This record gives sequence, structure tokens and C-alpha cells, in this order.
Amino acid sequence: MKKTARLFFDSPARNLLLVAAILQLTVVLGLFTMGRLGVAPNKIDEHGLLRKALRDARDYDRDANMAVEILKQSGVRAWLFAGHSAHVKLYSLSYLVFGPLVGNNILSAEPLNLACYLAILILVFKIGKELFDQKAARAAAAAVAIWPSFLVHNAQILKDPICVVAMLSLVLVVAMWLTRELSWRMGLITGMIGSTAIALIYATRAGFWGLVLLGVILIGAVFMIIREVRERTFLAGNTMSMLVVLLLALGAIFLSRASLTPQDQVVLPPETANIVPVNQNPAVMLIQPTNQVASVPVAELPQRKENSASPVPGEGNNVQRETAPAAQPKRSRPIALIQGMRDAFADKYKESGTLIDSNVQFITIMDLARYLPRAMEIGFFAPFPNTWLGEGKEVGQSGRLLSGAEMLAMYILEALALFGVWRARRRPHTWFLFAVILFGVTTLGLGTINLGALYRLRYGFFVLLIVLAMYGLTQLWPGIRDHSITEEVD
Repeated sequence: MKKTARLFFDSPARNLLLVAAILQLTVVLGLFTMGRLGVAPNKIDEHGLLRKALRDARDYDRDANMAVEILKQSGVRAWLFAGHSAHVKLYSLSYLVFGPLVGNNILSAEPLNLACYLAILILVFKIGKELFDQKAARAAAAAVAIWPSFLVHNAQILKDPICVVAMLSLVLVVAMWLTRELSWRMGLITGMIGSTAIALIYATRAGFWGLVLLGVILIGAVFMIIREVRERTFLAGNTMSMLVVLLLALGAIFLSRASLTPQDQVVLPPETANIVPVNQNPAVMLIQPTNQVASVPVAELPQRKENSASPVPGEGNNVQRETAPAAQPKRSRPIALIQGMRDAFADKYKESGTLIDSNVQFITIMDLARYLPRAMEIGFFAPFPNTWLGEGKEVGQSGRLLSGAEMLAMYILEALALFGVWRARRRPHTWFLFAVILFGVTTLGLGTINLGALYRLRYGFFVLLIVLAMYGLTQLWPGIRDHSITEEVD
């Protein structure tokens, strides 16, 4: 009997895709219906957007509507050079095609969102299968598919789904450097795929994310060189793929920042800083920046009384402060990018009540190094348990409870991921995945001081953590069932 060709998945996994698509469509229809019926008018508007919890969705929806009008009235050329980010233009195309049928809302944006959602699941499966096995890959794809906040965010007008697709595509390309011997042709193809992923991330995020991308690529390059040394061989196709991706990433970083940074992420030059003593302690000054400000040394962080009792700052971070002039400190470019991102979040979300360590400023490499443990703590564990039962200004009590339940599940997954690392510790690509997760989450902990934004930005790396955790679970479960855990045999 002639075998039927299979695309991407085996049959059970294709069924998983179908079920996932139905689940995502159900979430979208549910949000849209609740918005139209006015079930929760303070949280969900008539377009199905979570306008209060996700401010970006409101802004991108407005920009997408503007882009559609530009395309209709002024043509393609004006639309291309309109100055909107790539994700806004993609959503505007979806509005253009489906808007006349259902209106410009989450229903007309669903074709793009659903494509991103399914692409993420496919990439999760591919990465899991490439680095581990099919069982772990399928379990990881299933876990990501039903993650509640991920489903909700993928139903909104956001850049995050597109960026997660690009990030996972890049990680898959780098993983192939470590697991395969690529031909010249495949080396060129994977290099182009990786380059496209980099270009897409730069077209939507840029700035700070250049450091994140470069770090992921360099980690992969180091592990590929280690592989070549251990195997005493030169992998020509792999090296070609690496060089194409690395050169594009470096070239993008050294190009003019103004030409790479989307308009919604431009950090203006420093003007003023708002400073007030904390608990009348002149040694510790709490700074709420408007753009960029003078620093508070990171070494003074443990002395802060406001945050010492709780991992998450209280409302004191968002109170009004007196204005005073501040000198602009000199920073290296990487530190300036990280600090610029922190300052932008501090200014944009100053009334949100969800800022964390907004007074910390990085001037030198040592400032950055001293803060790394705290950044790792924030990246992997925030929002912290003492906030789970409270009521958020923007998401309310239900949002806090959902984030608390997800973080409790994530703590379990993090433990399973560590077990997965231990089980597959003799595989170099296991350490590659672990290093990428550790680097990415810690870097986001350095640059992202708004908990809501951090929750979304780290999806790309938490998805990878789920892959590693599901491998750990598939290794642990037979041992629990048989009352024994044996070491993996290579």
C-alpha cells in the first residue's frame, strides 16, 4: 500500500492542530460576543479588545484603522511609507479584506492571529522533536495550545504573536545547527529563514531586542563550534547558515537606530526627572523617570524600604513627585538600550501600579552585574505570590487570580524543566536550550519593569521552557508509574 505523505505532524498531532484552532476561535467569538453584549464594558469593548488590561491593543487597533484608510485613499506606496510598524500593516491588510464583512475588530483580525497561533504550535512541535523526541514535542504543543492567557492575548491586536513566531523560527534554525549536518543548499535556506525572523522582529520591536537576538545567535554559535571540535569536523552548511544569520543580526544592530526603531518605541532625549526621598532617607532616592534620569546605584537596592518587604513594589512607586533637573549620565550602547527600555516603561505605565524596581538605574557594567540575580528572580518568578490575591488596577481581581494560577503552574514547569536538563545533561543541545531560556528571561528582567508587559514579552522564552519541562515530564512519568527513575541512556 502506498504511504500518504505527511506534512509537519503525524496524524494525532494534526488533530491537535484542528482542536487548537477550534479552541482559539471559540475564545475569539466569546470575547467578541461579551463585548457586543456589554457583559463587562469596563474590561471588554464592542470590538472584543481588552482596552483596559492591554493598552497596546487599543493603540494598534487605532493605527491599523488609520493604515487601512491610507491604503484606500492614497495607495500602496503611501501605505508602505506611512511610518507604522510591520504588525500594524499586517493587521491593516486583515482589516481591509475582512473588515467589510464583520467590521474592524478581533474577528477581522482573526485570520492573522489564528495563523500565528497555529504557526507557534507547529514551531513548538518542531523544536521539541528536533531537540528531544516526538512525545515531548506533542506534549509541549498541547500545553502551549491551552495556556489561558496565551489564548486570550492571541485573540487581541498585538505584536506579540508575530514576534513569538519569529523568535521560535530563529531558535529552530539555530537548533538545526546543533542536531543536523546541513548541506550548502539547506544552510542557505535556513540562513534566509533565520534572517527573515530577525528582520521581522526588528520591524516590530528593534532597539533592546537586538541584544536579545544577538545573544541567542551567539549562544548557538558557541555550541556549534563546540560540536565541531568534539566531532573533529567542519560543518560547511551549518557554518554558512550561522554566518548569514549572524552577519544580518550584527548589521541590523550597527545600522542607524532611528531607522530601525518603530515609532511606538522611540525613547525621547532626557528632559526632567522626578525625585523624592524614600521614608526621608537621604541615602536612598526613589526616582520616577519621564525619559532618562540620573542613577540610583544598584548597590543601594537592598537598602530600599519600600520594596524590601515585598518582591513587587507597592503604590508608592506611582505617586506624584517633585520635579528637579537631572544630568544625563554616559552609558555604553548596550546599557543605554536596556536603560532606555526601562525608562520608556516607567513613563508609559507610571499610573498602572505594576512597576517593579522603577527607581533602579544602570550606568556601568557593574551596576548591571549586581542586578542580575534580581533580574533573574523577576524574569522567572514575577508576578510574585503576594500579589496573586489582590486586585489589579487594570486587570481586576480575576486577572490577578488568573496570573497567579498560571505562575503556580509555571513554577511546577520550571522544576520539571530542571529535571529535564538533568536527564539530558549529556546532550549539548539541551544546554543550548537551557542557556537561551536563562539568557532571554534574565535579559527581559533587566529591561522590563512593567509586570503586564513582562508577562507577554517572555512568552517566546517561556514556550521554550515548556518544551524542556514537557521533556522532563515525559521522562519522569514512567518512573512515577513504575516507582523508579533511571538515568537516560544515550
